[in-house]
Amino acid sequence: MQVFIATPEGKLGSVIQQVLADQNFPCQRVNYGKGLLSHASNQAFDAAIVDLAVSDAGGLNTLRALRMAQVRLPILVVSRHGASDLRLKALDAGADDFMQYPLAGPELVARLRTIIRRHNGHSSSRIQLGNLAVDLETASASFAGRRLILTKSEYRVLEVLALQKGRAVSEEDLMQKLYHGNDMPKPGIISVFIAALRSKLFAASSNPCWIRKIYGYGYILG
Repeated sequence: MQVFIATPEGKLGSVIQQVLADQNFPCQRVNYGKGLLSHASNQAFDAAIVDLAVSDAGGLNTLRALRMAQVRLPILVVSRHGASDLRLKALDAGADDFMQYPLAGPELVARLRTIIRRHNGHSSSRIQLGNLAVDLETASASFAGRRLILTKSEYRVLEVLALQKGRAVSEEDLMQKLYHGNDMPKPGIISVFIAALRSKLFAASSNPCWIRKIYGYGYILG
């Protein structure tokens, strides 16, 4: 999973960034409201953390602008103030969840996983497709209870496909999810990961059709 953090300059944003990195949450940090607006439309990100102190467009106004622009990215709002009226305003403005400083790392990560999976239509952090299970909490996959040995990139591709269960994901979107627009490898790397996943899923299940390619749309799991 990949998130971006919109916070003021300072130590707190760095703390959040480190907590997410420790929990296998790749992240980027944005310090201004305009940065938030541009990052929100980037398919590389699964969610955003927005500090209401971000003042380029105003925290609540930025949230409203995102939702009016039909940005559907799940957003977790954080604030130094926890008054109930502020929480209500943030939720009404389009936030999916709200937390108050000081932030507890495990709770922050759990809340992010929750809004991401709910955004994608999953009620549990364990996504089940027949005997195949993808566990978002442990970043692992198993078949019929036996763990699949996957590289980090193979797991990430499988996770993206599992989150989009029943929907095709383009190679371009998979590239963005894996590399976030930075140090992009040569074209064709996604097909290499897909081939490796197909081979490992076939070895576990004798089913060659776990990942299908829908020409003109992308890859679909199941």
